[in-house]
Formats: sequence, C-alpha cells, structure tokens
Amino acid sequence: MNPVRALRHAVSRLVNRDTAETQPPEIMKALSRRSRRLGIEGINVLFSFDCDTPEDAAAAKDVFAQLRRRAVPAAFAVPGTMLQLAAEQYRELSRLEAGFINHGYRPHTEHRDGRYHAITFYDQMSPDDVTRDIREGHDAVTAVIGRRPVGFRGPHFGSFQKPEQRRVVYDAVHDLGYAFCSDTLPGSAYESGPLFEVGRSLKELPLTGSLRDPFVILDSWNYLADRTNYRLQEEYGTRFAETIDFFAERRLPVLLNYYADPAHVVGDAIFLRAIDHALSAGARFRSFEEILELTGGR
Repeated sequence: MNPVRALRHAVSRLVNRDTAETQPPEIMKALSRRSRRLGIEGINVLFSFDCDTPEDAAAAKDVFAQLRRRAVPAAFAVPGTMLQLAAEQYRELSRLEAGFINHGYRPHTEHRDGRYHAITFYDQMSPDDVTRDIREGHDAVTAVIGRRPVGFRGPHFGSFQKPEQRRVVYDAVHDLGYAFCSDTLPGSAYESGPLFEVGRSLKELPLTGSLRDPFVILDSWNYLADRTNYRLQEEYGTRFAETIDFFAERRLPVLLNYYADPAHVVGDAIFLRAIDHALSAGARFRSFEEILELTGGR
C-alpha cells in the first residue's frame, strides 16, 4: 500500500528532466534495453502478493489456485504476525510450491473506522528496530513455512527509499544470507535495470509501473475502485494489457515486476483477464528464483 504521492516524489528527479527520454514509450524502451543486457529474452513477468491483513490468508488460497491452473508461479510476502495467525493456511500454500519472502514481522495494518489503515513504517523506526523487524520476520517465515527465505520486501516501502535507508535494509538481509530484495520504486528499474547488484552479491529487483504511468507501481492498491469492499478499477486491466502489448507488438524483451494484495483481487474478473491477456500475448511468468538463475552473474 504505497501512496501515489510518495512514489512520485521519489522519482521527481527523473520526471523533471527536459528530455524525450522521460516520455513513457522511451522509458519502456530503456527498460527493455536494460533487460536485454541481463540476458532476458521475451516478456518475463514476476508476480507476487503482499498479505498484510487477516483476509489475505483465505484469499491467497483461491488466488493461488487460479494462477496454478494457468501455470503461473506466485510468491507471497507475509508479515510474521500474519504468518503466525494463519500458519496452516500458508503452510498449505507452501506445500503446493508457492514461494515466500520475508516481509518483516510487525503487523502492517490495523482495522478501524470500517477499513484497514497502514501502520509500521520503517522511516518512523530506528535502524536497530528496522533490523530487528527484518530478523524477526526471517525467523517467522523459517518457523512457519519450514524453510529459510532468500528474499525481502519491506512494509510500505515507498517511504524508505533514501540511500542510507536502503543500506540499513541491505546490510540486514545480507547478514541473513539473502539473494535479493524487491522493494524499490519503478524509477530504479529505469535507471539501473530491472535487476541490479547493490553490493556483496545482493540483488535488487525493483517494482514496475505501466506504459501510461511508468513511475507509479501497477499494484492493486493504487487501482482499487472501492477501498472498503475491495474491487479493482477497469483501468488496472487496461494498463496491464497496454504495457504487455507495447513489448509484444515490438518484440522487445523485458522483465516486469508486479504485485497485488490477495484480498483485493480474489475472484476479480479484471485481474484474471489481465493475467490471461499477458499469457495470450506470449508473456512468461517467472519465480524470483528463475529470474536469478536466468540472469546469472550479470
């Protein structure tokens, strides 16, 4: 759940450049060039799910079943507290070969005034408390899922993007032996590539925007029509399809990285049509592990 304002602020330096390279088609072509340099061929899509509320646990099972029927892999980022509350449900997903990454430990939302509100912002915590939350999240995934996570995404990560803040995260996850983080904003992908090294063999896989609005993450929260009784806007499906079609029609290779909250998209025809459209256009959905293997040491 990342406020659009925070996303735009983080990339204002890029947006304000007076050059044709800031136009959406040119930005996406640059993303393709950076993808090609990594050895990426064709359209490759990472899809993961942030599970920040109790409702996400039940929804995750249904969403995963729909994706599994389409041979689409999915990873789940679940705060440790939520994992413990719905341990058996998430263990079952793991047995079905769902992936899990560390999403910290503390709860990321609280329910009040009839809906969920975001809590636990790393920029409001001390570096020691951030490190502790990451380590406790790691322990929770290991205990509940039965295997160590090798990737991390922070809570409400749009507010924790300064270089010194990223270093706190990278130092903590490196000490845990992780292979990657996936919690930087789309501007990072356009500047540095859809996968890049941040030091000591640790990789960052930034999230991606859409063709029409490249600097805003194409996630379910930003495109909800109803934030109380969750329902996606039609615009979500349109922007997803337009972005896929841009690369397919030009035969451009690309790595796109998207996520949604299960409770936002469960049973939602707009979401499933977006996935089906990508598949029909020849996109291949990949796991984090597959992408790391494909790109090797690049």
